[in-house]
Amino acid sequence: MTYTHRFSLQYLPLDQSPIEGYIVYYRPYSDTSAGAWSQETLMGGELREHTVRALRPNTQYSLRLTCFNTAGESPESNSVVMKTLSKYEQGHVV
Repeated sequence: MTYTHRFSLQYLPLDQSPIEGYIVYYRPYSDTSAGAWSQETLMGGELREHTVRALRPNTQYSLRLTCFNTAGESPESNSVVMKTLSKYEQGHVV
């Protein structure tokens, strides 16, 4: 079952290289298998915020980010661990 819980990410570019888009990688923190990462590709170098939706409630997630342009994809950012609220903390039952 999937819920509509989400995280909002905000990020800033670190250098002046032209960025064409970003890739957000995420997975449940407890799932350490190599193929477990889901991803969302975001087109547009001017983007500075994105919301990852359809996450499970009361679940820790690892998230990381890369950017890309015609030269390729950047190294991955450090992983960040965040936890979604429970369905009751959201103020409604899902």
